[in-house]
Amino acid sequence: MAVEVEILTTNISVFEHQPPLTLYPYEEFLEITEAMREGEYIKFQLLIIEGDPIYQGTYHKKQGMYHKKKQIPTFEDDLKEKLELLVKKKSITEVKKEEIWQLIHGESVSTATSSSPTNKSHSKAKKRKQRKVSLPKWKKIDLEKTRPMLKRIGLVFLFFIFLMGVGIGGKKVFFDGNHQIRVSDQPLTKETIITEDNYLEIAEKLPSRQEEIADFLAQNQEFEKLEAFERNYPTEIGAFELAFNRQDWEKVVKADVFRLTDERKMMLAIAFLELGNKKEAELINKKIQSKTLAKKIAIAYLQDQEIDKAKEIQKQLKDQDLEEWIDTASIYQEMVDFYKSEKDTTNQEIWERKFKNIGVEESDHL
Repeated sequence: MAVEVEILTTNISVFEHQPPLTLYPYEEFLEITEAMREGEYIKFQLLIIEGDPIYQGTYHKKQGMYHKKKQIPTFEDDLKEKLELLVKKKSITEVKKEEIWQLIHGESVSTATSSSPTNKSHSKAKKRKQRKVSLPKWKKIDLEKTRPMLKRIGLVFLFFIFLMGVGIGGKKVFFDGNHQIRVSDQPLTKETIITEDNYLEIAEKLPSRQEEIADFLAQNQEFEKLEAFERNYPTEIGAFELAFNRQDWEKVVKADVFRLTDERKMMLAIAFLELGNKKEAELINKKIQSKTLAKKIAIAYLQDQEIDKAKEIQKQLKDQDLEEWIDTASIYQEMVDFYKSEKDTTNQEIWERKFKNIGVEESDHL
């Protein structure tokens, strides 16, 4: 594999004392996710071996929302859906999605790293502790074998209590289809995993997690549920995500979001571009340094006949497609200037309209 994985945070108890910056081979990480049980999560980072991070995300082991058979999606099922969502939100390109997927499934490191930046986080990646051996046996035992044993012990204990008549006034205990013990009145805490079944209860009992719930619904594209949620529990993130989903660009730029992730900064910049505010989009891109966003801004400048500003961006990007569009725009400008000097307004307007088509198809898919 061309990538390795760093576990950033998780609620799996086995990893509580895991040394920081420990990297796992991708195949071992897949084994870990397969051994997880429903309700557990891992926040992780994918990195090119001895190179830069290419993706950061969270995998929740939970019932799939997009799977007709209702099976729990695998890590790769979940990752594929998340990448497609990022493409839909225009946070990454289709090309970038495929690049990440190819890196995961064996593209050579030399090919992969040639298309990714290597300056900012390269030195940081080298300092990480590289794992030379496979996942220790004791961890696999904890994840895969200890749980059934603990369940059996728990069942015996519960049965004993039942026989002794203890439990009057205590908590109700029952079993689901997978024979997992559930406690009906288990207290909700800040660590409770948000799911489709409990998010409304968490919102009511733990108001401090309402923004987190809005983020959960938005990330899973549950916009109808998010809209209903916002009526009862208005949140900054919810208002922002709903406005973007409706393409209400004015509301997007006016939304009061205290903490913007890079993904939402990109969304904010796109809203500014849709409103014709290229300068604001450029200011945002100074923070996130997105080549995709820079290219969209350059296309917007060309469509508004501001060729010199597009050229300034191209000096940094050195993008082949953008270079061709700049050449095309220059020809259009010469024709506009010519017909203007001839006072031929009809042909002048025809050539001016052509600017609006420059890179339009590409920009929609960036």
